[in-house]
Amino acid sequence: MNTFIIPDDQKNFSTKDVQAITGMTKDALRYYERLNLLGPIARNANNYRQYSKQNLERLQWFRSFDDWD
Repeated sequence: MNTFIIPDDQKNFSTKDVQAITGMTKDALRYYERLNLLGPIARNANNYRQYSKQNLERLQWFRSFDDWD
């Protein structure tokens, strides 16, 4: 199964954090966001995305289908 570990000690994750944790590209993350599959993604004061644990859990669920051949 294609999974990753979501850090317990962190509440919000930048796009770079999510890329490092999941191995997904920025384009893939934007694609899932455009399809409205990740749920709401908060923005910080500088308008940067701040992914939540729930967003990462949804990504984890999508990744579980990567092994289907």
